Amino acid sequence: MAKLKVGDRDGQTVKIEETSEKVLGIYGIPGVGKTVLAKFVYNQLHHLYDACSFLDKLQEEIGKHGILSVQNRLISDVHKGLAQNFNCSDHALKYIQDRFRTKEVLLLIDDVKDHVQLSNLVGELDWLCPGSTDFKERSTNIVAATDGLPLVLEKVGEFLFRKTKKVWEEKLIQLEKAPDESVREAFLKSYTTLDRDGKNIFLDIACFLNGMDKRIPYYMWHDLQFSPAMSILSLHAMSLVEIGEDKELRMCEILKIFGREIVKNENENEPCKRSRLCNHKEALDVLKEGKGTEYVEALGLEFGDGYEEKVSFECERFDGLQNLRFLKLDQADIRGNFGNRFWSLRWLDWRGCPEIFGDHLNLNLQNLVILDLSASQVHVGWSGWELLAEAMKLKVLNLTGCVQLTATPTFPPSMELERLILEGCSNLEVIHPSVSNLEKLVSLNMKGCSLLRELPDLGPMSDLKELVIDGTSISRINVQEGSMKILKFLSARNCKNLTEVSDSIRYLESLKYLSLNGSKINTLPESIGSLEELKTLSLTNCQRLSDLPDGIGGLRSLQFLDLSYTAIKKLPTSVENLKAMEVLRMRGTFIQELPETILNREKPVEIDFSLCQELEGEIHFDIERSSSLAIMNLR
Repeated sequence: MAKLKVGDRDGQTVKIEETSEKVLGIYGIPGVGKTVLAKFVYNQLHHLYDACSFLDKLQEEIGKHGILSVQNRLISDVHKGLAQNFNCSDHALKYIQDRFRTKEVLLLIDDVKDHVQLSNLVGELDWLCPGSTDFKERSTNIVAATDGLPLVLEKVGEFLFRKTKKVWEEKLIQLEKAPDESVREAFLKSYTTLDRDGKNIFLDIACFLNGMDKRIPYYMWHDLQFSPAMSILSLHAMSLVEIGEDKELRMCEILKIFGREIVKNENENEPCKRSRLCNHKEALDVLKEGKGTEYVEALGLEFGDGYEEKVSFECERFDGLQNLRFLKLDQADIRGNFGNRFWSLRWLDWRGCPEIFGDHLNLNLQNLVILDLSASQVHVGWSGWELLAEAMKLKVLNLTGCVQLTATPTFPPSMELERLILEGCSNLEVIHPSVSNLEKLVSLNMKGCSLLRELPDLGPMSDLKELVIDGTSISRINVQEGSMKILKFLSARNCKNLTEVSDSIRYLESLKYLSLNGSKINTLPESIGSLEELKTLSLTNCQRLSDLPDGIGGLRSLQFLDLSYTAIKKLPTSVENLKAMEVLRMRGTFIQELPETILNREKPVEIDFSLCQELEGEIHFDIERSSSLAIMNLR
């Protein structure tokens, strides 16, 4: 498959890049399975081509009816039975060369005698795919220049069809300078079909939220009744927004430009009368001059390389911004008393916030749902904790990289927080027991809290679905009976002190994802098999892990199992019960033989036993039975 430049995606064979290979031959003694292998490859690939034909028993048909009969069968297959029969082999050959050169045709010919016979059937092979390589580099560059956006490629493709190389080159230069006008028209046609919610969400992403975990802005949009789930679905269906593997919102550069143009066109001469101010200089000027208006819904400052020295603002500079719902301050220093100026604010992104935050500023956070204070001077005695306790609608608190924080405060039961992010708080040693008061917490992220040795009692958190403790110093994973019943995601990667996963893991009955990569565990409890909902189990680089319990066979929903770079020498026989498994990776392990029960089954998609130096013996592999196998790596 690799030679043909195809791969697997969600169980479907897909092209991963173009290939210059035109002919692939399989040679060998009779009876070794050449035809079976060829038919397997053919069945996996035929849907990728405009047409296909399987010409079997070639010698038998030529012997009985001549080469013309085979040519007519080929022409009929490609035209789905709607083509005429030829009476002359030369005429049929000319028709094949003239009509097939513009199509992508997959042709499987079984039992070819020699090159001469193949030439008599379809001619010399140098006519196949003529000239396509001349445009390969240009095509790649045009796709890059358009960010691969379907609505852009469609318009550009229509224009370039049957055009010369010179036209292609000029079009590429034009695209690299500025988006094509026809592309802009196509975008506007799609954009105008969006409802109010879809337009608002599109512009928010284009101006501020590209690359953001979609689950975070959902809180703001939902509070504003923007119907985010439906709107994102529509934007994705129209190729205006993509969702990455980590749930991040992704918008290509061209669409970001178009979105920001729409905002600019709201009032080209007066930025203060636009709905969004995402240009740093324009936003800074509006604040410096105190020109805020009720039109502005979102404003972002971003002090970075190339910008002037960070500035201070008096609170009065925010007068007039009574409808502001999103504010990004990025290390700005603000003085004075805000009073009721931020009544409409839903999202405050104040990374690098100075220590003065609480009573000194008198911020009104009654409607705030998202607060990002990453890399700020937050500590145990910080004045802002009391203010946060009054933010009754707060759903997301992001304290990433607050290195002065050594312990969390007392969390009042009144808080309705759903996401608490403490990632990179490298000096955090204690999570206050009151964290269990956050009964509506959905996600708790303590990644990189390297001094944290113990987890608090999370039992009362009945809504907790995601727990991230990567890089902490915990030594044991223990679960109280009846706690975290709906936890779906548990990541404990690179916990260098983690040596034990207790039998109580069985209580996580809803768990779908478990990663213990890089830990020092030497075994798993038998009760691991009780996790009937588990789909992903990753144990990469658990170098002390030498065996798996028989209970592993109870993971009836398991699809992905990664045991790479562990000390495992043999898999338990119970792995044959993992009927749902699609990916098995054992790269760099001490496995000594390949388990036949894994190889010869219908479900596996990817098997990786590369760099297994102890691997020996024959491979008993039934290719017909394993019809869905896409990748088998034994390097």
